[in-house]
Amino acid sequence: MTNASFDQGRDAFEREDWVEAIRSFIAAIQADTHHVDSYIQLIRTYEAAAEEYGDPELLEQATKVCRDARKLKLDEKQRALVDAAADRINDQLEEMREEGAE
Repeated sequence: MTNASFDQGRDAFEREDWVEAIRSFIAAIQADTHHVDSYIQLIRTYEAAAEEYGDPELLEQATKVCRDARKLKLDEKQRALVDAAADRINDQLEEMREEGAE
């Protein structure tokens, strides 16, 4: 079952309003700490915002959400999504660090 905050987050994500989407997905997680889709959408939102703004802190936040999501009871597909996101995020962070070192 979804909640209003999750639906607002999806709408904001579609509009590419990253700040509102992040706020909404965080609120959805606070309303239901076991709603896996809220975690997955929050990860996607942090990734999209980081891509647009080039801010590694957003990727760091996504890493924390991946860590939290892994503590939940995930089915095989959800675990694969979270693991793939974590790998992607780590690769992006490494690229940003290398670019910063040059």
